[in-house]
Parts: sequence; structure tokens; C-alpha cells
Amino acid sequence: MNRYRPENKNGKERKLMKLIFQNVSKSYGKNKALQGFSATLTPGIYALMGPNGSGKSTLVNILTGNLSSDSGDIYYSENEDNPENILNMGVRFREKLGFMPQYPGYYPNFSVERFLYYIAAIKDIDKKEADKQIADILKRVELEDVRKRPIRTLSGGMKQRLGLSQAVLGSPKILILDEPTAGLDPKQRIEIRNYISEIALDKIVLLATHVVSDVEFTAKEIIMLRKGQIIAFDSAAALVKTTEGKVWNITCSHDEVAQLQKKYHVTNINAEDDGVKLRVLHDGKPTETAAEVMPTLEDYYLSIFGADEVSDKII
Repeated sequence: MNRYRPENKNGKERKLMKLIFQNVSKSYGKNKALQGFSATLTPGIYALMGPNGSGKSTLVNILTGNLSSDSGDIYYSENEDNPENILNMGVRFREKLGFMPQYPGYYPNFSVERFLYYIAAIKDIDKKEADKQIADILKRVELEDVRKRPIRTLSGGMKQRLGLSQAVLGSPKILILDEPTAGLDPKQRIEIRNYISEIALDKIVLLATHVVSDVEFTAKEIIMLRKGQIIAFDSAAALVKTTEGKVWNITCSHDEVAQLQKKYHVTNINAEDDGVKLRVLHDGKPTETAAEVMPTLEDYYLSIFGADEVSDKII
């Protein structure tokens, strides 16, 4: 795990803001949605990944106070040695949160601008500061030109960017983003990723997503969940390294594709003029002509969750 601790101007170790989960569990009847989740987060982006039903939403809802855990505790400290239980902090902790749910609720007749001023009032941001922040945020998320438009007239991608805008308003210490790039085109997705990376320098960002490409090069560490349990918690580079020597390209004819799919874990099929190229996950060289290729985080994900559990189309 990342052990980097920056120094202050005097050369002394600077105490980091921390969010500490200790054995947090939650069940719905016999279904164990979260089992003994423990982690210590410091400023940076943490990707929360796993198939549907892995416990991502449960964890997010517990952290935001929308759901109570059955057991375990969550602590927060800000440049202090003694973390405080967030339940004891109450409103003081919620004021530090910025939350973008997967399906944000809006007042459809509000304009973009009016909605953000409404959120600013809820967050107790004074008018002068709200003016400054809203103007900057709308420019960064490319909503400046539609600030007067009613929300009901916005496209899905615009609404997604508005959801991110209200989450970052007020410069929260902890930012929780659930599928923040859903519905965005490739250009917007890259710009939003860069924006999140920039503001994450002094925040703890917990980003829940199915889209591997959104976090492979931006996340400080990846938290992989399966059935409510952490099965991996490390940097993307460290996780990808575990699949070295296990990813191959096989060039074959169209007639051979079905047979090879039955025999090997095929993760991608690419038709070319001279045949078909298959990307295969396999512990050893699958065929004599197979060529080893560099793995990606998606290859790692597929190796533990299966081909049906990851896609840039799953949003």
C-alpha cells in the first residue's frame, strides 16, 4: 500500500487527514452486503471496484449516513493524532462530505445556476464565495453556456456533470463519487478525470465505478470488493503486475473463434483483414503462435471477476 507521507516546509513529517474504517459490516437478512471492511484512507483517489452486489453502494451509503452499519466504526481525523468517530461528529462530519450519487435527484424547473446556489445555501456558503466557486466549477465542467437553462432540458451527460458540480461545491474534505463519468463522451470523460485528479490533491476521494479506464492511471489505490469483502487493496501498477505472463494475443481464422472461446478465457475479439485476433487470459502460453502482451488493469479485473463483469459500457 501507499506509505508516502509528505513533509512540510520545515522538513518535518506532515500529519495527514485520515478516514479509518474498522470492521464495518452490514447484512440484509441472510445477505452479507459488507463483511469486516477495514481500510485507512489519506488524501488521494481510491477506486472502489467490484461487480454489482459487491458492497460498493452499501459502503457509500454507510459513509454518507444514509444507512447504518450493523457493526464496526468509522473514524475521521484532520491533522490530529486522535481520530473521532463520525457518529459522534454528526453534522460536523457531514459538512466535510461532498456526495455525487449515481442517480442524482434534481428540481427539473430549476436552472443550472439556481440549483447550484440552492446547494450553496444548504452548505452555508456565503454569496460572494458561492459566486466565485460556481463560476469556476461551471467553467471546468463545461456547463457555463447552459447555466440559465432548466435542468429538465439538459442531456444525460450534462446532468452528470451538474451532479459532480454540486458535490465539489464548498471544497469538501471528503468527496464520494458514484459512477461520475456515466453518460459522458470520451473527451468529457478525460476532462472530468483530470478535474477530479486535480482537486484530489488535498481531499480523500472515494470513487465507485465499473469503468476501469477511469481509474487505472488516476487512482492512488484500488479497492476490489467481492460479496462485501476486500479481495485486493493496492496500486493499479501492483495489481497489474500480478497478471504479467498471463495475457496473450492469438491470431486465428473466423472458423476457429468459437472453439478457442470454449477452451480459453477470451477477453476481446478483434476482426482484422487477415483473420481474427483474440486477447486471452491464461496461466501459460495457450498456443505455439500466441504472443505475450502487456497486461492492463482491465485484464486483472477480468482475471478475478470474469469477462461479464467489466465493460466501459456498464455504467
